[in-house]
Amino acid sequence: MKLPIDSEQKQTIRRAVAKAAASLIAFCVLLACIPAPMLIWMLASGASLESKVPEDMLWLVLVGGSVGAGAAYLIYRWILVKVGGFDSYEVGRRWHGKGTNT
Repeated sequence: MKLPIDSEQKQTIRRAVAKAAASLIAFCVLLACIPAPMLIWMLASGASLESKVPEDMLWLVLVGGSVGAGAAYLIYRWILVKVGGFDSYEVGRRWHGKGTNT
């Protein structure tokens, strides 16, 4: 999607910045979501941050990673479509590795 006020050069720069920002922000969201369930469990149970986590609670890391992956995809897609001006179909193909290098 090209905005009417964008020249070719502005559109190229905006798309490059949007791709970089979307990747960086999505990665940060993923990293933040991985330990989040474990931290919530520790706060809810009254355990301190220095206390040892029981091994049977490590599955919470998998839950955090799953939620983080979903959130990262949604944020990546939203940034590229709304800010970068990419077509929704193009973003879907890019995420699944079928896109072109534009």
